[in-house]
Amino acid sequence: MKTIYYKIIILLLAIPTAAAAQKNPGAKEIAGEIKRFMPSKDMKVVYDHNGKGLFIHYFKYTCKGDEIADSNFVPPAIRRLEKAFDRNIAHSEAVFFHRPGDWQWPIREMRVSWPDDYWDRVRFFFPLFDSRNYRFAAFGEPDNVRSCYGLVWHPVAFNDKDGKPFRCIDGYILELTGNHWRMDPAGVPAQTSREDPHMMQDMYLTQQDTTAYITLKEQIKKLRQLYTESLSANDELGMDAMAYTLYNIGRDYGNSYTAGQFGAIGSELDSMLAITPERSGRRMLLMKARKDLADKATADSQVKTVVGNNVRFLQKNFERKVLNESYIVNDSTLGPVIEWQIKGKARPGEREFTITYTSLPRSSRALIAADDGSFAWPCRLRRNQFVRIGNDDATGWTVIADGIPLEIDMENGEMKSGSETNRRLIAYQRRIKRWLSEVRKYSLEIDNNRIRIDPEGFDAVVDSVREIQAEAMRDNPDNMIPALFLSQCYTNMTYGQLCQLMQRDRPYAGHVMMQPVWDYFEGLKKRQPGMMYTDVELQDTAGVSHRLSEYVGKGYVLLHFWSTANGCGRSDIPTLKEINRMQGRDSIRVIGISLNNNLQDWRTYVRNRGIHYTQLSDLKVWDSEAAKAYGLKTLPAMIVIAPDGRIVAEDLRGDALLEKTRLLIGAR
Repeated sequence: MKTIYYKIIILLLAIPTAAAAQKNPGAKEIAGEIKRFMPSKDMKVVYDHNGKGLFIHYFKYTCKGDEIADSNFVPPAIRRLEKAFDRNIAHSEAVFFHRPGDWQWPIREMRVSWPDDYWDRVRFFFPLFDSRNYRFAAFGEPDNVRSCYGLVWHPVAFNDKDGKPFRCIDGYILELTGNHWRMDPAGVPAQTSREDPHMMQDMYLTQQDTTAYITLKEQIKKLRQLYTESLSANDELGMDAMAYTLYNIGRDYGNSYTAGQFGAIGSELDSMLAITPERSGRRMLLMKARKDLADKATADSQVKTVVGNNVRFLQKNFERKVLNESYIVNDSTLGPVIEWQIKGKARPGEREFTITYTSLPRSSRALIAADDGSFAWPCRLRRNQFVRIGNDDATGWTVIADGIPLEIDMENGEMKSGSETNRRLIAYQRRIKRWLSEVRKYSLEIDNNRIRIDPEGFDAVVDSVREIQAEAMRDNPDNMIPALFLSQCYTNMTYGQLCQLMQRDRPYAGHVMMQPVWDYFEGLKKRQPGMMYTDVELQDTAGVSHRLSEYVGKGYVLLHFWSTANGCGRSDIPTLKEINRMQGRDSIRVIGISLNNNLQDWRTYVRNRGIHYTQLSDLKVWDSEAAKAYGLKTLPAMIVIAPDGRIVAEDLRGDALLEKTRLLIGAR
């Protein structure tokens, strides 16, 4: 049976291009059933047009009454659509059907793609999970048109914020029609989700030894001992072997350590050099190893830039941005090293989980509980470092290393011992976690993405979570709790909200996690309404230089900071095209300022995507003079400049930007 199903998958992923002689009856019936499915009053459906000929309809069914307790319940609309797939196997060129528990297949995703005039090829990925229900069918149509229809769904059960059982069905319907697309070859492993750049391990270093450094130090110590023993035994080959080994270590070692940490390594190598004859081949190998290892030592104070998406908790529409954060890590931003201990009881059935240092220096380690679920972790950490115990935000708890031993029940966050500050911090997280489960009522977790199915309900949950975060930041001016929550949500806070919290005399103000918050806040000041615009010189796509002063004073100017690599910024372009076409457009000038570094890439995108409003750049990315002038740390960004040169609005997007623009220029 497994072999048969595998062949079916291969057929689906290599759909032939032969055309059917007439409209395929199977494709026609399934398309009709999909149209019937959409207006079903029992379903919440969100439509998404992802690409040429590709339509995805996300849906959620909320179970009611006895349906909640019935784990086998399937809504009639889904059963009807599945039967349509089943009836039309004979008309299809390839099918892929699956129910949880049927079997495990070797292919973890399907990919469709087609040529594009900017990107060489547009690709869409559809992960395949053993726990999902799948119905995929491909059909041949006239004129070499091919169609592929898919139904993917799975049940979701959880307790809501009030502890009541909740059960729903999450899924999506796929429609892809045209003669432009293809299924990419089978057997390609699924893409692994990129690690959040905000959580990279061992990215920042202090005098605290990392595991990699400790291993290196022990290796060199052992090699020095063997080298000395070989010398005493007149074992020339043995000394040669040690020297070559050290040469390879120095060349290949890929981790970092501080200059202070290198001292211990250097002393071992120096003792070997002291007993090695001048001008010998071994000496040259040892000297090269020492130089390579010395070059890999970093200064004890570092600057590190993190570029990623500011997805920390929850966001409303238009709040997802690309974020540029910089840190300086040294002893003035880290507390002294302290002895500390965390112990407690693991969640039922969980024997291994992760300890993550969520404030700098970031790293993580595995912690294994005993058979009875108990665990203990004695450690040496920097004071006031934030540590998450658990594998993720949903199951873990973040605490502060304050030197007071902590004992916690991982299932519910109850603390048997610990500081008052940590008790407060856990209490806030417990309240937030209840709302995080509530999010699942208003969104779908599909293909590793969260899709808002009920924006109004979703936004209400976001508001509730932010109220808790705001309370935590407002009511703890005398401890480190605000540093954690500010680092999680500062890019979605208003200037006025930040002003109340950004006080230099508060104890959390100097925490290392506050550095990017301060950078963002100081940059935000430069573009507040009422501030005068800053003139900068940039170039258009033809290389001709322009100054912003050429445009300011002749009406309103709307600056759109974006990048071709930033999907959030690209998604604003239709709105900007609409503004550019507005009645009264002579009263407003849209100027795109691209933080790109490749002229041809930027020029090609602007031309092929039909962007006709002014485009400028100096191709310096975050070092752009315009980005510095307006204090930008996130993309995209909008700034509206009045005819008198004063900023009148910033950080508006979507409907809010359209409404503000119409108000300013009097357009209908």
